[in-house]
Amino acid sequence: MIVPKGAVVATTVLAGMARVSHIDPSSGRAVHDDRTEAGRAVGSGRTLIDPWDDFSPGRWLWFLANVRALPDPVPAVGHQGFWHWDIEVG
Repeated sequence: MIVPKGAVVATTVLAGMARVSHIDPSSGRAVHDDRTEAGRAVGSGRTLIDPWDDFSPGRWLWFLANVRALPDPVPAVGHQGFWHWDIEVG
């Protein structure tokens, strides 16, 4: 599968985020502090790690909801950071 560059391929809602406090080697999960407001919003405090990403302590976990692939890539200028996309897609 080739992922297009310079295009939006999906939309999502950022449901929450939390900082990794440490990795639990026995379970292979990134542990975050669920005593903070952000940590409580996303649940149990343990996230299965992915070998393709960096789950070092201090890194942010992003929890997504309502991820929807678009039927076709839509050309877009890239932005660093978060941005609202106001284009209606079929």
